[in-house]
Amino acid sequence: MDVRFYRFVDRFIGPPICAVLSLLDHITGHPARAMRPRKILVILLSEMGSLVLASPMFAHMKRRYPDASLHLLLFARNRSSRPSRGRSG
Repeated sequence: MDVRFYRFVDRFIGPPICAVLSLLDHITGHPARAMRPRKILVILLSEMGSLVLASPMFAHMKRRYPDASLHLLLFARNRSSRPSRGRSG
């Protein structure tokens, strides 16, 4: 695992991809805020610290989208520190 590669992707490739997708969404006239997601995938490809720092985000997403199922993609070694299923923010 090369953490430097993941950080590079996160810093320099992720934002342009998000910008392009947001622009396409805006151009097509389908605003994302009008959609109610059924499933949310959170991808955390960094160290355990990013998972700990993301904990408030999970609580916010469950409050904002109570009917959506929340799924995590993370390294196996970080599995023990993931938020529990029944935990509310």
